[in-house]
Amino acid sequence: MLFPQTLEKYRDIIVEDAVVRVRAKLEDSDRGRKLIVSEVEKFDGALFAPPPKRVVVRTDSGALVNGRHKKLLESVAQYPGNDKLVLYVTDIEADKTFEAAIPTLVNADSNGLHAELILLFGAEAIEAPPLVPARARGHWNR
Repeated sequence: MLFPQTLEKYRDIIVEDAVVRVRAKLEDSDRGRKLIVSEVEKFDGALFAPPPKRVVVRTDSGALVNGRHKKLLESVAQYPGNDKLVLYVTDIEADKTFEAAIPTLVNADSNGLHAELILLFGAEAIEAPPLVPARARGHWNR
């Protein structure tokens, strides 16, 4: 239920087909249940964005020599996004695997990023979410 004064206050937000978020009180009486709206705001769909993805690279410690570490950091900087790049480095002599911190978030859907990682480490070292062709990513034509 939206009282006239509330409707007037939020007239610019309450339009046909708008998705809004409301603050309301549920009133339960002998006449049934009513939702009494007190505040209205535009809905921010970013709160329901898909969770970040992960791109995992598994390699041995020898793969980060001869400038490859620097090249890796330069490469990931070209593909910014909201996804995490995780680098697992195995020291064969110590028989241990370490997780190397990569401070830059990447775009896991970027073909360019995957190509750069494959060039640096080989295709077998990369574990990534499946790439989705651009046409299938939800681009709607109106």
